[in-house]
Order: sequence, then structure tokens, then C-alpha cells
Amino acid sequence: MKKESTSNSPDYVIAKLLLNSLYGRYGMNPYMQEHKILSDNELYTFVDQKNISNILNLHNNKNLVSFEKKIIDSDSNNESSSLNISIPISASIAASARVFMSNLKLN
Repeated sequence: MKKESTSNSPDYVIAKLLLNSLYGRYGMNPYMQEHKILSDNELYTFVDQKNISNILNLHNNKNLVSFEKKIIDSDSNNESSSLNISIPISASIAASARVFMSNLKLN
């Protein structure tokens, strides 16, 4: 579809978005950064519960805490079960694109 349309047409843009979305969707990270502002007392109990990536002291007994949280599917509340994440598929798409592009560059 992308090859058969001109670069300014809506078909071209739609085909390009579909190809990029496929690669990006399968290669998505199941963890996202989340942030909370906690007091010093809350911080000590929170550190033991979460995988903390950064703590920024805001002074006045407050801290900005960054931690990883697994994405939960909103419909089924199952963690990453229906997110359609597959690193092998994403790697395969990228490798196929590299092979295709290398053939074009060599010619």
C-alpha cells in the first residue's frame, strides 16, 4: 500500500503509521515510570515496597520518588497479559527492515 501511493497522499501516511505502530507496539516496555511526592517518614516504608529508580529531595520534609510500575490492562486488570508485547517479533521486524534497506543501499 505504501509503495503504490504518492508520498503526500493519505494512503501513504496511513500505511507508514501502521508499519511504525506495529514495530512500536510489539517493542513496548511493560514498565512505566511513575512519580510520587512523599514525606521522609513515608519514604522509608515506600523504599521497601517498590523498585525505586530516583529520589529527589525537595526539602521541607518532602521527596520526589520515581519508581517503575508494571502496566496493567484497564479491561481485565491482568498485568501485561493482553498488551501484545513481544520483543522477538519486534526484533524480527527491525531485522527484516535492515535487510531490506541494506539491499537498497548496496544497489
